[in-house]
Amino acid sequence: MIVINAAGDACPIPVVKAKRAVRESEADATVRITVDNEIATQNLEKMASEMGLGYSCERESESVYIVSLVKGEGAKSDPSVDASPAAAGSSGTVVVISSNTMGSGDDELGASLMKMFIFTLAELDEAPRAVLFYNAGVRLTTEGSGALEDLARLTERGCAVLSCGACLNFFGLQDKLAVGEVTNMLKIVELQHSAARVLRP
Repeated sequence: MIVINAAGDACPIPVVKAKRAVRESEADATVRITVDNEIATQNLEKMASEMGLGYSCERESESVYIVSLVKGEGAKSDPSVDASPAAAGSSGTVVVISSNTMGSGDDELGASLMKMFIFTLAELDEAPRAVLFYNAGVRLTTEGSGALEDLARLTERGCAVLSCGACLNFFGLQDKLAVGEVTNMLKIVELQHSAARVLRP
């Protein structure tokens, strides 16, 4: 068994440490990693699913989670982002949204423009591969956002709608996510790095 203490590590370090340990371990090995927040456990669970690993999580206290990753015959040695079901049939375009407004000058106008941008994105003949939200952009994927209906339409068309977990935590929105899934900086970088094109409103 490989034991890793990632308590106190910022996103995406727990996932990076876990992925490295899995890749370097023997077949049928177990990697046990300690983290201190629920977002980290969710990110590790997604990583386990992508790599074909067994996953379990025990909560030892309010801020101590023990995640076990079991490597077996189904594990992939180096999973690609394209293996994600959300990427199937997509165009290779990744959209990056880092604010809940579009442009600068007037926030009310910027909010209106961003809503129209997302609506138009959902109307395209070919949906993007993924839409990434970080910093204040995560406000668009949480309860009360006027963009939820259009973002839901995108997910129905196979587009991955992903919000930065650390950003949700920062704004106190970790329990308010209304569409898509939580992600981490490693996935945000991987998706942009492998994209045919990156679009930023």
